[in-house]
Amino acid sequence: MIYILRKSLRNYKSINRELQKIHGLGHSGAAAVTIHLQTNPKAKIKILSETKTTKIQTFIKDKNIPLNLAIREKIKHSVLTMVKQRAYRGLRHLRKRPVRGQRTHNNAITAAKFIPRHK
Repeated sequence: MIYILRKSLRNYKSINRELQKIHGLGHSGAAAVTIHLQTNPKAKIKILSETKTTKIQTFIKDKNIPLNLAIREKIKHSVLTMVKQRAYRGLRHLRKRPVRGQRTHNNAITAAKFIPRHK
């Protein structure tokens, strides 16, 4: 098992598939990494040497690809700005209701149970 950016990658899977499991890399990012390494994207992870794993990490850091925490912070910040602007989506987030137009008559019951009720 190889660890890249604090993510464990399984040895018996393809390089392209396992690189996609790094949050924020995705399909095109994984393809760019394999092209940069000049390796077969369908090759297994276990053929990667230590030098290639360090090349992967430096390539991702050099390209300034937002990963894991940066993406979560960006989403959190956008939700907070919607709440601050008192936008409809922000209010739905604030009240813990469905945001994207889902029904609330039959569904979203679980979320409604955890909303504090005023007495």
